Amino acid sequence: MNLMKIKDSLEYFINSIYFHIFIAVLTLFGNLFSCEIAVLCISFAFVFIGLCICEDMRFILSPILFINFTISTKSLNNGLFLKNGFIVWAIVMVAVLIGFIIFHFIKYKKSFKPVLKSKFFMGYMALFSIYLLNGLFNSFYTVGSFLFVLVMIAMFSIPFFVFGAGIKPSKELKEHFILIMLLTSAIVIIELFNLIVFGDVISNGAFIKERIALGWSTWNGIGAILAVCLPIHFYMAITKEHGYIFFITAIISYVSIALTLSRGSLLVATFISLVCVIIGCIKGKNVKLFRICTLTAIVCATILLIALWDKISTVLSDYLERGFDDNGRFELYKVGIKAFLDHPIFGAGFANIYSYGPITPEFFAISTPIMCHNTIIQILASCGIVGICGYFFHRYQTIRFAFKYRSSLFVIFSALCISALLLTSLLDVHFFITYHILYYSTIICIVEKYISSNNI
Repeated sequence: MNLMKIKDSLEYFINSIYFHIFIAVLTLFGNLFSCEIAVLCISFAFVFIGLCICEDMRFILSPILFINFTISTKSLNNGLFLKNGFIVWAIVMVAVLIGFIIFHFIKYKKSFKPVLKSKFFMGYMALFSIYLLNGLFNSFYTVGSFLFVLVMIAMFSIPFFVFGAGIKPSKELKEHFILIMLLTSAIVIIELFNLIVFGDVISNGAFIKERIALGWSTWNGIGAILAVCLPIHFYMAITKEHGYIFFITAIISYVSIALTLSRGSLLVATFISLVCVIIGCIKGKNVKLFRICTLTAIVCATILLIALWDKISTVLSDYLERGFDDNGRFELYKVGIKAFLDHPIFGAGFANIYSYGPITPEFFAISTPIMCHNTIIQILASCGIVGICGYFFHRYQTIRFAFKYRSSLFVIFSALCISALLLTSLLDVHFFITYHILYYSTIICIVEKYISSNNI
């Protein structure tokens, strides 16, 4: 009887929103104190238990999405993730996780029919196909570049196939997802401010851009993931009774993006914020309150800028010094365009772009190709005309879906989350980075399940 009570208590906890908060706290603890392996072991243990006793897999969202933010700069610099012991441990844990997922699917008789019926299925298949066909008929191909493609496909596939088949459409799913996005912001912001306060980031009153690194990413990646989560703050501000609280968290998130010194992320965040503010001033439950908050924020920001401009301009001097400098991106664009022109049908391949510039290091034998810092140019260079057609077909499906269900504020703001990633990816490499891909594909999965649950 006691065992049954323990099982019921665990099931309740793992299925609740408190589990996501628990995983977020664990994630922060692992990053701040560089005890990633201990934290990940605890997270995996709860995931294994959940896969055995919970029919709905929605609990797995936070452990999968937060795992990247556990990685600390100290452990990365110490070479922890390149040590044989860690590699063996990681392989074993992933193998065991796959085994438990298979067990879960068998025990609860999960079907892939929802995935096969997905409005995005053909688009994903097109995207996977063009990645696999990159550089077809070119002589230079490496195992490392092939593994790079497989990793990208896996990051798209985990949410689409595993979450798509394992998570049930429900009224609670949207609330769980929103909390996870807010917790993502909280995790990243706390890690960022911890770095600013205790790290060697400030010199002579100014932020040093190259020192803004959290282990799992540097300034651009940090700013981009905060920009992806930013619309959810505004969504909550527009739809919840005490929306002003989330208006404040949106401002905190925006300021945090500015502090990353990521120009692309700040530019996109500014545009996305403007769109969110316009929507909030004309739609939702808190139109009057939102207008008051917006006006107040503009007045306060203006006063602070005027009164503290000397200090603000010093802290954020990197923006003023770099301005609209392309930081070498135009040269990368030329590299990508030349690769495309030489191999227009299937592209030069991710590996073949090496012949157009310096080779980047391998990580776990996965070759990271030269990144063009622009999604369109990257796909043209690596996958050619066939590749860009496949990508545009996938993009057409996502845009058509968003337009069809544009009456839902949740769909609109989820689309803005994806737009933030796509726009920053026109200036950087985010559409080819693991954790950004995970968030991208997860958002699509959750929104489709939300629509299928008839909760609009």
